Amino acid sequence: MQSFLRLILGLVFLTSGFSKLGGGSLLWLPLGLAEVAAGGSVLLGWRLPWGSAAMVGLLSLFTAYLAFLVKKKVRRKCGCGGVLGDALVSQALLLRNGVLLTAASGLLALSLLLPSSYSPGLDLFASPEPNPPPAAWAGTILGLALGAAAVALYVRFRPRELD
Repeated sequence: MQSFLRLILGLVFLTSGFSKLGGGSLLWLPLGLAEVAAGGSVLLGWRLPWGSAAMVGLLSLFTAYLAFLVKKKVRRKCGCGGVLGDALVSQALLLRNGVLLTAASGLLALSLLLPSSYSPGLDLFASPEPNPPPAAWAGTILGLALGAAAVALYVRFRPRELD
């Protein structure tokens, strides 16, 4: 399960980050660099708790901002880029971010419970974390809560034509 989450989330973040870096705007540069760093860390298994905590943090910010845009009924492209593309801001996109946030939080929890030297998969630079930082535990709890909240918001306010 950990290898699957690492592969999916790593590719999502790497492609999204590189699409922001290629956009030419200085506004997207820090986000693109952060996404590439988190995606590379998770994909390679190097400092996995830190990379997955960065993903939880970034997805928490993106999801909170997206929930604000959905509440204000803003209709524009999300600017996500990458393999998932640039979708319109919508409740479905909020649900997608909730699922990604929950997956990243699960990966963070797994990386704290299973040191990367014992996890199967792409551990090119194994880096066991015998004493995970408290911020990583807090990030796991926060990410799971925000992911659940995003899904709950979608269920509560989803368009009725989907029923």
